[in-house]
Amino acid sequence: MPAAKPLSRGSIDKWVAAVISLYDEQKALGQNSHPHPRGVAVKAILRKITQEEHQNKRDAHEDRATGTLLDGYDANDFKKIETFWANSQERDGEIEHHLKLRGLTLTYLESFFTRNA
Repeated sequence: MPAAKPLSRGSIDKWVAAVISLYDEQKALGQNSHPHPRGVAVKAILRKITQEEHQNKRDAHEDRATGTLLDGYDANDFKKIETFWANSQERDGEIEHHLKLRGLTLTYLESFFTRNA
């Protein structure tokens, strides 16, 4: 039998949300006069769990870039992308649109390519 793994922060958040939802419903019906369950203690526990998860990932040298859009691209691929977009004026609006959808700007893209050149 594999060793038990602790619940992740995401799983615990779902449990906490379920308890809060139940509390809110009971409070609205006048069936629960206790203080709100997400108090200082719960917030401290959640903060501690998050810190432990981050520390475990650092200790395991877990790559945070794994599973991102950048997987599989090397410097030559980025140069090809840069050239493709730089050689077409009509694509300016299109790339700007894609960047805005991701909360980025053309300045970010330019700095990214000059930094990784």
